[in-house]
Amino acid sequence: MSGQPIPATVDRGGAAGAAPAPALPANAVELVELRGASVEHRLGYFRDAPFVVFGYCPGGGEVIWRDGESSGFGTGGWRMLLYDIAPRAARQGVNLGDTTTAGTHVLLMDRVRGAVYGVTRDEAEAFLGRVYGVPVRTRRCLCALMNCDDCPLRATCKAHRAGGGGGGPSPAGDA
Repeated sequence: MSGQPIPATVDRGGAAGAAPAPALPANAVELVELRGASVEHRLGYFRDAPFVVFGYCPGGGEVIWRDGESSGFGTGGWRMLLYDIAPRAARQGVNLGDTTTAGTHVLLMDRVRGAVYGVTRDEAEAFLGRVYGVPVRTRRCLCALMNCDDCPLRATCKAHRAGGGGGGPSPAGDA
């Protein structure tokens, strides 16, 4: 998959868009046990973008999702992410976090192929930027619910600790 040309943008018309699938991040780890599992609804995603990123936000206690157009959270999706998906991912070296940490990785769902990958947060942001033609966010986490410097879990959140948080106001495009 790596080495395939990456189109400037992907058709947002749905998971069966006409554009060829872009190359995935080089360090993406496929979570084979989740292939074809269609977990996006149980994680709180009900839109139709072909690529969606899911991560855990310990500050809000929820799964945060992002596609190239919007972001949101899935009420109750944290149970599935932390108790079902995270242990499977951990067996493959993918750290999705726990109730006190955001982890170093997020899920990248390729809804065209029915595949789920573990990728670092920075790789996920860069991928969404390339695929959807949107600015890459500077936050070290998917949660844009508050200024990272004000996050009550910043001291324990691995994603924040790794990069020092976003600091300052949210750049355009952070929802």
